[in-house]
Amino acid sequence: MAMINTVERLISARLQTVEFSPTDGLFLEFYMGAGQRRWARLNTSVELFEVKPALQSRPITKPLTLFLRSHFVGHALDRIEEIPSGDVRLYFPKERHIEIKQEAGGVQVRAWAEGKSVMLKMGSVGGGHDSKKKETGEPTLQKQLAKLQRALKKVEQELASKRDQMWSRVGEWLLAAQTLDGAPAEFVEYLDFTQSFAWNINHCFEKSKQIKAKVVGTQKRRDEIAKQIVEINAGNKTLHSKKENLLVHAKSQGRTFPVGGHLFFVGKSAEDNLRILRAAKPWHLWFHLKDYPGSHGILQINKGERVSESMLHEAAQFLLKAQFGDKASRHAGDKFDILVAECRYVRPIRGDRLGRVNYSQARTIIHKQKC
Repeated sequence: MAMINTVERLISARLQTVEFSPTDGLFLEFYMGAGQRRWARLNTSVELFEVKPALQSRPITKPLTLFLRSHFVGHALDRIEEIPSGDVRLYFPKERHIEIKQEAGGVQVRAWAEGKSVMLKMGSVGGGHDSKKKETGEPTLQKQLAKLQRALKKVEQELASKRDQMWSRVGEWLLAAQTLDGAPAEFVEYLDFTQSFAWNINHCFEKSKQIKAKVVGTQKRRDEIAKQIVEINAGNKTLHSKKENLLVHAKSQGRTFPVGGHLFFVGKSAEDNLRILRAAKPWHLWFHLKDYPGSHGILQINKGERVSESMLHEAAQFLLKAQFGDKASRHAGDKFDILVAECRYVRPIRGDRLGRVNYSQARTIIHKQKC
């Protein structure tokens, strides 16, 4: 651990990304401020790089990388401690820390957060293998995938129940009737006849407002779970393992959504839009809300593949969600014209800083936005 003094430069730097390569080890990317980044490799020693080293093999997903992305990314490094055994600990806020422990022929990296821990063992040359012990917090990829799929199903059911805005319907009925008398049978359980009319109408609309706020948070949780499922599938090499992630190739900070077993990328800015467009293959599909400035979407499909209408609408749904953000639920039921074209027919306008493009041979789909 001779690099510990050098690594202390990372204190107060914010963890940005986490990657694991079987041949190169575990990499943590830190943002130092003023546009500067550093990469720390947790292998048989802690090494610090000003430029990310070229990897000998493509990054794959491990339970530890998912755990670090979920609990550590976005937090600044508080302190670094070298304990007498020669092991090193990296401390983050909220009692979270990472321990790099030397072992015969390799290193063990374990992370703790919120009472849970996940561990990864790596060989001395960077080759990694998960611990064979079935300890709590160290699920296999298959178990992790099954757990996430169950969580996704539960969240979808929760969303479905919240979409039924009975409180809003009862409130609207009270507003029109101006009385508690004669309420339809389906509304009775939502009313408190021991309270006044004014209390009931205020209560209904307040409950409706609370549910709408929860829907936004639940949707975000659903999207995060869906993204983790895509990452695990990629790590298992069951989901287009030979595909290169467009955002990685384009060095973009855009968003990723799962669409029909493929990845759908949406830019966060004009610069992002152009980066992912230039990184796309000619046969990838470009999406944009017609006659409206905003995000570009790229659906990463196979060459010669025919895309179903349902996949086009699924991608359009994510595009509009990214376009409108937290206000997307306000457009539920609205219809939008979405342009779709192969990327070969979309060209950036030279010198245009707004990220505008010229396109041809595009089709327009009429998409009805869901909640």
